[in-house]
Amino acid sequence: MYGIASLILILLALVLGKPFTGYSTEDFLIFLALAIGPSCFGHTSYNYALKHLKAHGVLIAILGEPVGATLPAWIALKEPPNIQVILGGSLVIIGSILALREE
Repeated sequence: MYGIASLILILLALVLGKPFTGYSTEDFLIFLALAIGPSCFGHTSYNYALKHLKAHGVLIAILGEPVGATLPAWIALKEPPNIQVILGGSLVIIGSILALREE
């Protein structure tokens, strides 16, 4: 799946005339980190979890992904969450706990 997605993105970049070069080393390291972290570890772990857990439990875990990304963004990018993010994240966490507890 990842290979097919890569090919489609490469073809799309070629059709749209987007460059593959001209980025800094830091940019390429960020691209690599995004490929390895969220794609290889993140999405692959969801696929693995589907073998062992019920689908709705995995789906609920996916809802928490943006909530979990808030802390690293706060630390690494110095972007503290505003009140809407805190309230929305709290609702996601509470809703997830209630939904999983029902199971």
